[in-house]
Amino acid sequence: MRPAGLRIVHLVDVMGTTHLWGKERAIAALMGQQRRSGLATRLVVFSPNAMVDVMAGMGFRTDILGNRPRRWPVRALAKLVALLRDEPACVLHTHGYKANIVGRAARAAGAPISRLVATVHGMNDDTRALAFYNRLDRLTAPLSHAVAVADSRLPPSFPRAAHVAYVANALADRAPFSAAERDAARRRFRLRDDAFVVGLLGRVTLAKGALDVLAVARSCGDPRIVFVFAGDGDLVRVTDAPPNVRFLGYVDDADSYLPALDVYLQASHTEGLSLALLESMRGGLACIATKVGSTDCAIDDGRDGLLIPACRPDAIRQAVERLAADDALRSLLASEARARFVAEFTLERHHRAYLELYRAIEN
Repeated sequence: MRPAGLRIVHLVDVMGTTHLWGKERAIAALMGQQRRSGLATRLVVFSPNAMVDVMAGMGFRTDILGNRPRRWPVRALAKLVALLRDEPACVLHTHGYKANIVGRAARAAGAPISRLVATVHGMNDDTRALAFYNRLDRLTAPLSHAVAVADSRLPPSFPRAAHVAYVANALADRAPFSAAERDAARRRFRLRDDAFVVGLLGRVTLAKGALDVLAVARSCGDPRIVFVFAGDGDLVRVTDAPPNVRFLGYVDDADSYLPALDVYLQASHTEGLSLALLESMRGGLACIATKVGSTDCAIDDGRDGLLIPACRPDAIRQAVERLAADDALRSLLASEARARFVAEFTLERHHRAYLELYRAIEN
């Protein structure tokens, strides 16, 4: 089958029901690029969620296999097989451990799939349940024709029989953030023009380092520095946050928020390759990031950002204070981050990597 004739069905295990997080935004971007390249692509999910509404609004065909989230969507398997019989010889591209395992079961049940590709966007083993599901995902990986991982550390953890490839996350390019965008973002979120704004984007949880950042804010001696969280999560409603911390809630357009920042901070304890980090690099922001997952595939410490150890509030504070005191260094890191993004993390490169993976397992 020639690439121009490929039909791709994306089966996605969506996180949550009301917001699009990094994984969902990455998949949406890939589907958009595939459609622009002339490929037929559609979305299938297990239960109603915001991603269905967004993608349907963009004109994509969408299908829902059930009416509510289930830990193991057994009934969805028969519906998926029937759906795939109406889309014979397609590429089934699965995302997340639940989708990956169900996709493999569909292939075993005789669904007419020409190629089965699974993407592992990250493996968070914070709970026993997640550790079990991720292990099951790895053990069954050889049942997919290929597995793409967004974390470069993961390939050795898969069985030797699995075909595993590292495919970095990516974004469509745009111009660096302008002064006008900065002014508009500061007005929108009511941030003082003379403040030094250190911002985070994503879930406000323990795993994302929220408590570490709050500890830094309490000990910060520079009154100019403000720490801003854009996102929802368990720790949004903490009652003892210091006055130099702002919680903005979920922000659906990163490009309306990120220009307000002087520095982007990734404080995660665990991460694959953060889409928010790439969005910040794309916009030309200086970045501080914990050295977890594949973060060091995007940032060389001291060259295009600052890498720090995870779970170390003191390291966060030192890095923030260093950039707040050194305008020249911050400007250099911002420029180099932008250049690194253009060289390695554009959506076109991401799309080509998946096309090559589809071709490599053809026939």
